[in-house]
Amino acid sequence: MYRAIDIGELGHRIGVPKSVLVRHLKKRIGERAAESKSGCQVWQGWANASGYGCMVIKRVTYTVHRLAYAVWRGPVPEGKCVLHRCDNRRCVNPDHLFLGSHKDNNRDRARKGRSATGERNGRSKLKAEHVREIRRLHAKHDLSLCALARRYGVHSSTIALVLDGETWKDGKKRSRVRGRRKGTRHHAAKLTEDNVRAVRIAGMCGESHSSIARRFGISRVNASRIFRGEIWKSVI
Repeated sequence: MYRAIDIGELGHRIGVPKSVLVRHLKKRIGERAAESKSGCQVWQGWANASGYGCMVIKRVTYTVHRLAYAVWRGPVPEGKCVLHRCDNRRCVNPDHLFLGSHKDNNRDRARKGRSATGERNGRSKLKAEHVREIRRLHAKHDLSLCALARRYGVHSSTIALVLDGETWKDGKKRSRVRGRRKGTRHHAAKLTEDNVRAVRIAGMCGESHSSIARRFGISRVNASRIFRGEIWKSVI
């Protein structure tokens, strides 16, 4: 959650009148910012790992562009982002700053081409060739999410997002095969349709469900359910 910044409340918290704190911050920010040819006032002090200028006030770290907005424009509400029109994270020029939501921030980043998507995302385990293969295997062979997830070493939810086109977008409308997979389509299926028929025949011939279970490597309960037709209903 983005922290709210109100210079009046900040001054009250640290015991400094608002007018005095505003003058101090304007002077402090102005002394550490250098104007560029583009009109940006570029912060020359410490910056965090994301590239935003930072300032410490009474042992609390603030990003300077949010402070600059609060000083020259007005309070920054909790949860609101301060965005850059200039796309320069170190810029503290209040004319280049505007308020927006987290969604606005993401949309602005994507519009300016700064989103780390696909192979550009350092945390991505998949490559473009994997994604194409995942979509092909799912469409052609109807492999389950879990089977694909095990094959490519990712979570099944990652596969779902790929198949739905929520990630690795290519402009095509996509829809994955939905619904519960049964029989040989189920990722955990141990039996073939021929095995199921053999289980039922063995049960009809009087073989115990425990013996059938051991022979086919399934549980006694599943052997019983197969025999009674409660599962593998499609196999006659």
